[in-house]
Formats: sequence, structure tokens, C-alpha cells
Amino acid sequence: EVVDIAFGTTGDYFAVRNDSLDNQVGAIINIGEDTTNVSVYNKGIMIKNSVINVGSYYVDHDLSYIYNISMEDARALKENFVIAASRYADTKYNVTQLDVSKVVEARIEEILKVSKKEIKNLTNRKISYIIVVGGLSEIAGFSYVLDSVFGNLAYVYNNNKIGIRNNSYTSVFGLLKYFDNKLTLRDTECNMFELEDLKK
Repeated sequence: EVVDIAFGTTGDYFAVRNDSLDNQVGAIINIGEDTTNVSVYNKGIMIKNSVINVGSYYVDHDLSYIYNISMEDARALKENFVIAASRYADTKYNVTQLDVSKVVEARIEEILKVSKKEIKNLTNRKISYIIVVGGLSEIAGFSYVLDSVFGNLAYVYNNNKIGIRNNSYTSVFGLLKYFDNKLTLRDTECNMFELEDLKK
């Protein structure tokens, strides 16, 4: 039985939410596997949302195509070798970190520039913050590319909660917080453990 439906972007906001953000107009960019979600919030309420049909899969595809490697190898290369900002890459390997990082940097820059344009399309209001989440934001040097596109207005969220220390899980983590918040408002408790189990 379906009891509620929530957007992943709602989870993104609840993951990064704080008192300061609850009083400002801002945007959250979630670079997912297949799509990028751009959401504009006014005092904690999502007022507009846009979905861009490009995500981290396209980075894997670029690497796979250019270096003629499998998608699995491309993903491993992206997650373990690449630096998002190519100017910080090492040049001592056969396939240099610099070469691979330039490919990834170009795609990340494209995603961020399209996201920036979408924010302008979604609202004319002055944006106070831009937060980027999603697994692609975990790549070393991502914040340098982000800074070159948005300046110091934008930053990468650092999900440091025990058990989910990765921005890939921001939406799920935030939806759990959202659900807990709704239960608190309704003065209801929900627990996956019985009281006796908790005491033990």
C-alpha cells in the first residue's frame, strides 16, 4: 500500500537543510546516473524543478568511447584515477591522468553550465546558495570546476553521516530525514526495532 510519494529533490534539500537555508532562495543540483536535477527553493519550499537528460553515465561513456575500453573499466577509471580539474592531474602514466581528466572535466563543465542556465530559466530571484550533490561530485577536484562555473556561490555538499559517507546517497538520506520530520509533526513514531530490542 502506497502511503506517500516524495521527489528525490525533496530528499536532497532535507539532507543539506539548516536554519540558514530555510530563510533563503537557492538551488540544489543533483548530478545523478542518467539525469541531473536542478531545483530552486524559496525558504525551504521547492518552487521550480528541471531535469536535464545528462548525468555521470555520460562521463563513463565518454571515457569508454575515447579510450576504447568497457563501460565497467571506464567507471573504475573515473572513480579511482580521474581528477575533475585537469590542471591538478598527474602526468606520469601511459594514459595520463591529465588526458583522462580533461575528458571528464569537459563533461562536468558542460553539465554545470547547462545547470546554471536552467537555474536562470527557473527563477529571476537572487540566488543565495547553490549546493551540488550526487556521486559525480565525489570526484577529486570537482569543487575547482564548480568554482570556475559558479564562483564562490556554489559548493559541494559533504555527506559525512556514518554509514553513508558518499554524495551518491544524498536523496535517500534526505528522504529518511523528511519522513522522520513528517512523523514528528504528526506526533507519530516509527521504528524498525521493538522497544525490547532497543533496550538490549
